[in-house]
Amino acid sequence: ATGATSEAAAHVVFQENFNGENGGHTAYGYQGSLLQFEAQVGSVDLIGTDNTLGLVGDGAFLNLNGFGGPTLGFSAGGVRVNRSFSVAAGDLVTLSFRASGNQRSPTSDDGLQAGIEIDAPLSIADFTAIGPTSTTNFGNFDLVGGIATSWVVGYRQPFKDYSVTFRALSPGRITPDFAGWSQEGFGPLLDDVTLSIGVSAIPEPSAWALMLLGFSGIGVALRGRHDQPRRAAT
Repeated sequence: ATGATSEAAAHVVFQENFNGENGGHTAYGYQGSLLQFEAQVGSVDLIGTDNTLGLVGDGAFLNLNGFGGPTLGFSAGGVRVNRSFSVAAGDLVTLSFRASGNQRSPTSDDGLQAGIEIDAPLSIADFTAIGPTSTTNFGNFDLVGGIATSWVVGYRQPFKDYSVTFRALSPGRITPDFAGWSQEGFGPLLDDVTLSIGVSAIPEPSAWALMLLGFSGIGVALRGRHDQPRRAAT
């Protein structure tokens, strides 16, 4: 006999390819609200097919380290989705996107971070980061504030697929965010962001046990939520 699987049917709850932003035309120094994102740190640039920098992508995309932000030495920019999404215990959450290096500086690679913000403590299992050349399962967390992971993106790297996935062990609300940083003051580049939330068909016995542990830990996490920093998996 074969064992039951725990595959999930994914439901896409968010998509953004930035082609509808500013008519797909280049605009430097975005600070504040985009159609589905808001700038959090520094500024970002919308890069369209009309850009004069020779940057190559599929339609419009974001430069996470905008020209309108700091440009001397280490600099950073970031965005977050402008709304949150509900997850239930047992949901499989996948944040997928495409990213490129800055395509400009031969002396500076870029840092890329993808994260999940939460508005109340949340227990998760199998937090996994998938990049072009590696897959890392960081394990289970009782979150307070959120969680993030990061990659180094080579300056010459074209757009490639990335994703972050985890299974929720307790209900809550999540908000995806992204950040980029470099020594050069430009890059990395972000495009094709998708958030999917799926319901597992039949959780494995170990998953049920983790869910029970997650439920039992919520009260303790709520008590200390203002004292715990956001945890980053790197």
